[in-house]
Amino acid sequence: MKTIKLFLIAAVFMTALVFPAAAFASDLAVETSTPEVYVGDTVTVTVTLSGANMAVASGTFAYDYNLLTYAASTGGVSNGRLDMVSLQSGGTANMTAVIEFTATAAGDATISVSLDNILDYDGQALDTCEGSVSVTILSLGVLGTDTTTETIPPFTLDGVAATGVYGSDAELYVWRSVLNLTLPSGFEDTEVVYNGQEVGGAASTDEDGVILLYLSDSAGEHAGYYVFDSDSNSLHPYVSV
Repeated sequence: MKTIKLFLIAAVFMTALVFPAAAFASDLAVETSTPEVYVGDTVTVTVTLSGANMAVASGTFAYDYNLLTYAASTGGVSNGRLDMVSLQSGGTANMTAVIEFTATAAGDATISVSLDNILDYDGQALDTCEGSVSVTILSLGVLGTDTTTETIPPFTLDGVAATGVYGSDAELYVWRSVLNLTLPSGFEDTEVVYNGQEVGGAASTDEDGVILLYLSDSAGEHAGYYVFDSDSNSLHPYVSV
């Protein structure tokens, strides 16, 4: 009998050596208390991550630029990025972040969150997870108080009217931010003063001093980077060869 017990103990020990412990599961909830809003309203999204002894969680979030504008956040969030950290000894079971947007046009908007790096207090990786929530944005005319009210295109609200544009006959607007856009090779984020307003742009990492601004029309069409000539206050299409 003693021999059998020793054999079973040895078998359990060997099984633990052969099969490493699996990563603990983590769960992500993306919720909003305002699933239906009007143009101009604030959309508040709460991101809650649940798991075991969590210390770090990082990832990204995406949303429709044509319908929403990033406004503010708490809990280790910047525009398009989540970096949540717990300083609690032994880690925590819950991490929460809150993101606020402004509704800029009517439609169904989806906010998607993806956490691709979650570590526990001991530095062990936990399961990655994704989640999303949808919000219905109604035009002001739906209120019934003024049926003549039209939805203002999002880029007349969030963009700066572009002047001196070469190569396009469309009415274009300079985007205030390029954080969620792919920058051309050899360029990095920068702040630019355009027509008296601060906007986001891309600056060449070389010594040529080239500055790019991102333009589109009010529907997000005819979009692309333009070279900004501050001396003549003109914009020329940027072509990568």
